[in-house]
Amino acid sequence: MSSSNTELSNLITGGCMVELKLEMSPRECDVAEVRTATPSEVEAQTDVDTSGTGAPQTIQNGGYPSYQLRSAPYKRIQHPVDKSLFVSFIGSIFFLLISLVLFCPGLVVYLVLLPIGYFIKKSLALCCCCCCCSENRFCTSCDTEYMSQSDAFWLHSDPLNVAVYQALFVLEKGLDASSIRTLLNTRLVGAEDKNHRKLYPRFSQRIIRLYSGYAWIKDGRFSIDNHVISMPDTIVNQETLTEHVGQLAGKALSLDKPLWEIHVRTNYGVDQDTVILFRIHPCLSDGVSLVRLLFKSLISDWRDNGSLSLKPRFGHVAFAFNCMRAVFSGPVVLLRKWLFVWQDYNLVHVPRLSGRKVVAWSEPYNMAKADRIKNVTRSTLNDVLLAVTSGILRTYFQKHGVAHPFDINAFIPVDFQTDGSCAVDMHNRYALVDVPLPTNTEGTIPRLWEVRHHMDVLKNSADSVVLYGCVRLLGYLMPENLYHKVWQRIYSKASCFVTSLQGPDTELTFCSCVIKNMVSWMPTRANVALSISFLSYADQLRMSVIADSAVITEPQILTNDFVAEVRRQQ
Repeated sequence: MSSSNTELSNLITGGCMVELKLEMSPRECDVAEVRTATPSEVEAQTDVDTSGTGAPQTIQNGGYPSYQLRSAPYKRIQHPVDKSLFVSFIGSIFFLLISLVLFCPGLVVYLVLLPIGYFIKKSLALCCCCCCCSENRFCTSCDTEYMSQSDAFWLHSDPLNVAVYQALFVLEKGLDASSIRTLLNTRLVGAEDKNHRKLYPRFSQRIIRLYSGYAWIKDGRFSIDNHVISMPDTIVNQETLTEHVGQLAGKALSLDKPLWEIHVRTNYGVDQDTVILFRIHPCLSDGVSLVRLLFKSLISDWRDNGSLSLKPRFGHVAFAFNCMRAVFSGPVVLLRKWLFVWQDYNLVHVPRLSGRKVVAWSEPYNMAKADRIKNVTRSTLNDVLLAVTSGILRTYFQKHGVAHPFDINAFIPVDFQTDGSCAVDMHNRYALVDVPLPTNTEGTIPRLWEVRHHMDVLKNSADSVVLYGCVRLLGYLMPENLYHKVWQRIYSKASCFVTSLQGPDTELTFCSCVIKNMVSWMPTRANVALSISFLSYADQLRMSVIADSAVITEPQILTNDFVAEVRRQQ
């Protein structure tokens, strides 16, 4: 057996142990401990070689106050299958007992308060309608489509952390703004079905606030010219384009018109390419549906074969079963996430944001190689990308003086489109669920072990269904301000959002021009300053980052490490 194969087998089996004596952090009273190291600690390429004893590190973030950051205590690397089943069993019993105690109060809320809240909101809408009709005035309530709680959830973003989906497309030369306007008007805004009803009415509707909530209403002053905007001529290379996209990311979309816009730059760069930046508010729809909608309506040779369809998180039977589990365990899960989850304290999580955004995207990585890593490690692609994210952030922390960082929490979207169809449904049908990222674990393979273990725990729990239902139900039970404060507290405990989307395997054309590459950025919530997105297109995988400048001033530090970190998985 070769030397490299021997090291790999030793790593997987836990062999080739080396004893290292390392000092604990001051949090552990400076008590020394002997731990077991894997061969990854011997290889210089695995992690950044930083010395430190765990003493507090003073870090300066974008001119904001400094924070005393400590290194985490060292722990023994352990394969998930070696973890104690007894501890898991005791935890399950304790969780069951608490769920039994809180089940009856929760059932009262479901069966009594929820119908009352729903009745009050519907009564307000009916009263408003009757008053308008009796006075022969235009009845706004009769001519609107009420916004669901899951869509309205995104309306109350922090002014310093606006909610906007952004997707950047780079096309071959030959397009102009006039052609793009015509195409959008024909295929997107004015597209109709066989009954002459608009296929995508929200692209010509604006939002109004009523006594009973928010609603969509036709924008009588709609003009396509207000939504297709030319970029400045000063954008001539990737540096100026990146700066401009970052500036736009910090600007909210106006509620006085439909919540989308497109920025166009023709004759960009040496090849005279065309750049198109889509900016869409998340209350229109979730990211999967938006990308599928844009492809279906605008791409010349698009044939939706399901490549953009995320595998449904639950089938019909599994979803029904988890709904029953959620009713039983919902109060415990919500209280635990609201009260008993510790807030992250690290370099990418600060108390206040600046409101200025910076963006970056990586060089492409071959998708076939990423699939091979997934198959060899018997993981999902999402597991691999979360492990890559953990490694990139661990390296970032180490480069900035934190020798052994703590684990961090991240929110990931869990899809709830249970039918698995390719139809475009303009609604938000996903839940944001927290998952730990093992930035505390050294070695690429052990990090992948940890990620896969955490994802298995998530898939076998009802947490995602609980959060999916609570976003909808609590809107009927709570005043608007209290409702958003609850979610603000839950989301503000995490350090970042991570999302991945597998796009088409082949190149597509837009107005007969080939789309060379594309990247996307997902918005965050509360005071979470960092969002990391992965998007594959034409057998290439890219990582994109959007961050508040109070946290990260040079996001390319993260994206530059993407390809190297994926290669370490090999």
